[in-house]
Amino acid sequence: MHYRTLGKTGIEVSCIGLGGMGFMLGGRDIEERAAKTVEAALNGGINVIDTARTYYNSEEYIGKALAGLKGRYPAPLLASKTYRRDAQGAYREVVSSLNAMKLGTIDIYYTHHVQYEYELEKILGAGGALEGLEKARKEGKIRLIGISSHHPGVMEQAVSSDRFDVIQVPLNPVEKEQFLPAIEEAARRQKGVFIMKPLAGGHIKSVEEALRFALSFDVSCVLVGAATPEQITLDCSVGATAAGLSEEEKVLLQEEINSLDEVFCRRCRYCEKHCPQEIKISDVFRCENYLILNAPYAREEYRRLLKNATHCEACGKCETICPYRLPIRKMLQKAHERLTKGRLEDKIIWILRKLRLYDRVRNLYFKLKLPLPKR
Repeated sequence: MHYRTLGKTGIEVSCIGLGGMGFMLGGRDIEERAAKTVEAALNGGINVIDTARTYYNSEEYIGKALAGLKGRYPAPLLASKTYRRDAQGAYREVVSSLNAMKLGTIDIYYTHHVQYEYELEKILGAGGALEGLEKARKEGKIRLIGISSHHPGVMEQAVSSDRFDVIQVPLNPVEKEQFLPAIEEAARRQKGVFIMKPLAGGHIKSVEEALRFALSFDVSCVLVGAATPEQITLDCSVGATAAGLSEEEKVLLQEEINSLDEVFCRRCRYCEKHCPQEIKISDVFRCENYLILNAPYAREEYRRLLKNATHCEACGKCETICPYRLPIRKMLQKAHERLTKGRLEDKIIWILRKLRLYDRVRNLYFKLKLPLPKR
């Protein structure tokens, strides 16, 4: 495994890291599978494991896996994230993460998925999440503070604020220009740069080539949401060579990108600049993509959007500017229909979580080998 220096911290991190979102896929024997995946990652030289409070049980799975492997491998650098934008809420989330993973300290804690300027302002302001995370750091509960975002403009502002130690952004052959200014500025300021979604949310099938593409940039670590030992072993093999792409591979990778489904959003966000209603169109489609991972999570993400597909007036300006000529109006309508179904399921899950019965019911569901709902 090749290692890179994490900004000005001096910490050496594996160029490939394990992301906890893969454990959201659920399925039978997930806890056992998660343990085997974590072990395969450590065995392959990975020393970075990243998760989040919103990845449901992943913190618990990772904590149990690491406890069972204690003493066999060097302790990895662990990261988690919070959606809370206020100081008290962010601080409580740190404590919850520590309890879930049975740890005394977490290496990196992120303000997660910051999509709007007003969110960033709240995080950085008095009583904001950064204040809570700085308190947690002063008490030794966390070491580094980070921010993750799918919005290039917001991330550029976050980097310029110089208040974060590390950043986490998407980078893949589909989304290859949007985040480069933030990545380059972060590198210039000696911030750690973690890459998420190197496979564009699973749409890119040329795994090795896509990972090598992401590693060709000045980044610290590329995170992969592997869900099985076999997947992470393949990813580790890429990190062991860290070879660049040949010209032939670049051509083949571009051909795959060009042949993506005709209704696949590349998240270039050109359409959003021309939407009179200021709908974050790419975020709507991102939420739709999350349905296959975790439907309640996807629907909650959609509800969090300031403006959703119902605000579309079907003016068509988005479609005239889209370089890929996507039928955006129809896509928005379809996404809205898919993301607003299942409210009863969400309510049941909310009640079970409130009663602290969700994990038991979920495990029983899989033990009985009941079918997963169609998404």
